[in-house]
Amino acid sequence: MNGGVKIGRIFGISIKLHYTWFLIFALLAWSLAIGYFPVQIEGKTSTIYWLMGGFASLLLFASVLLHELSHSVIALKNKIKVSSITLFFFGGVAEVSEDAFSPNKELKIAIAGPIMSMFLALCFFLLTKITVSAPNAVFSYLAWVNFLLGAFNLVPGFPLDGGRVLRAILWKKWGDLNKATYFAAEGGKAFGILLIVMGVLGIFWGKFNLWYVLIGFFIYSIAKNTYKFTIIRSALKDSKVRDVMAKSFKTLDANSLVKNFDFKKYLKYDQWAYPVALKKKIIGIALQQHIEKAKTTDLKTKISAVTIPLTKIKSVEADDSCIKAYELMTKQNLELLPVMKNKKVIGVVKAAMINELFNMAASKIEIENKARKKR
Repeated sequence: MNGGVKIGRIFGISIKLHYTWFLIFALLAWSLAIGYFPVQIEGKTSTIYWLMGGFASLLLFASVLLHELSHSVIALKNKIKVSSITLFFFGGVAEVSEDAFSPNKELKIAIAGPIMSMFLALCFFLLTKITVSAPNAVFSYLAWVNFLLGAFNLVPGFPLDGGRVLRAILWKKWGDLNKATYFAAEGGKAFGILLIVMGVLGIFWGKFNLWYVLIGFFIYSIAKNTYKFTIIRSALKDSKVRDVMAKSFKTLDANSLVKNFDFKKYLKYDQWAYPVALKKKIIGIALQQHIEKAKTTDLKTKISAVTIPLTKIKSVEADDSCIKAYELMTKQNLELLPVMKNKKVIGVVKAAMINELFNMAASKIEIENKARKKR
């Protein structure tokens, strides 16, 4: 879920809206204007109800933003780097440097969100005491939703804040981050499944709850991926790019035509991405799917036309960690990264090389997990 639209920076943190945010915003504003506020306060025009729905949705978004920022501010105070926050409608994902994490720091960061939501619930509740009519209805809704958001996030399952609190406690108790993440993620997956089942079973009571299903799928997916990423970090934490990089690799000539590219001839190189050379100098990377797509449009197209320039690729150096290489590959959706030294390519690191390290560690951890389930 890396896609998003950047809307600004706060405290040096890049704030992005995930593409799904716009859909959820429209759905929420519509449901409030059509179904919720007309029941709470009668006799208003449809325009007023739509204004109430839009205003309430914007304030809810602001509440979620403050919730996420509270996490990030505490992280920054604990000298943990926060690069960006990608906001969904009912939560967000922060790009945080977890290398500096400790059980105590994670506990402080995790609990900050629910505290902020409860504080906002109190503020909106107090506003209901000095307002009437439409504003009162909006503030009442926001007080209740922020209270639910705070309470909901205290559920002890990853990726919810309660799951992070649980992980911090177990991590401190056992001294094993992988084991702590496993149990916190299992709690998150179980809670996600519960929400999905509750949403679907609503059919038998005459009301299918789409929100439960969507949030359930989201929580289950994040919990599963978080545990996987924790294993990856554990497997790669002591590995350097120089340990897995290839100094010899297949390149493509920038001036060759895409029509001459025959993938079957390149299978032996185990590459889906190819450094592109111009006069023996690497100028970028060409992806196989881009080459194949170009074949269907113009056979006179040169490889250089479908090459991603080195200047647009975040590369690695030999002394960088394999974790950094993995993260850059994931963000850029690349199967191969150039390894640079003094602005020259000295080798490449392939996703397959890193996956081999991961699979070895994953097999060992999977055996440990099976042993845990039997206890």
